[in-house]
Amino acid sequence: MESSRLFLTSKGQMELVQNVHRLNLKKRSVLLLLKNNQQNPISFFEAVKRGVLPAAEMRPVVEELVKEEFVRLEGEGGAAVSITQPVAAVPVPVPGFDESINLSEARYLLNDFCLNTFKTQAARYAQPLAGCKTAETLYAFVKDLREKLVTASPSSIEKLDMVIQEIKDSAN
Repeated sequence: MESSRLFLTSKGQMELVQNVHRLNLKKRSVLLLLKNNQQNPISFFEAVKRGVLPAAEMRPVVEELVKEEFVRLEGEGGAAVSITQPVAAVPVPVPGFDESINLSEARYLLNDFCLNTFKTQAARYAQPLAGCKTAETLYAFVKDLREKLVTASPSSIEKLDMVIQEIKDSAN
């Protein structure tokens, strides 16, 4: 199941619009994740990596959604995949950034975010970026920035999350 692509079925799409079946928050979160990735369907492992739910909770939720026909699994070449096929345990993604991210691009994106968010105070927030030479130190900077945003500019947290996702997506 880990490498199988997850697709939102028409029943799943209707559920997001009409909420007829009154799915719980976990199931709706998975459906929303898939809806946001319809152009480029993601694998189960990618869904876990994106952090909608912890790995231990994701598998049963996806299995239920497949059984209830809100989600469809497809393997290589578009072949249907049975949910009962034996699979290896899903590794729990480590929080932070993958070492393969483009550090200079990530620093640029975060610096740009600081300029747009803090305007004249940007230098104060972005100055530590120059010392970020590894994915680990960059992640520490992002955590610190996020904590500062809670008080300085709570409305910008969502924008920061978009920048973080863009940085994570650059890791390939």
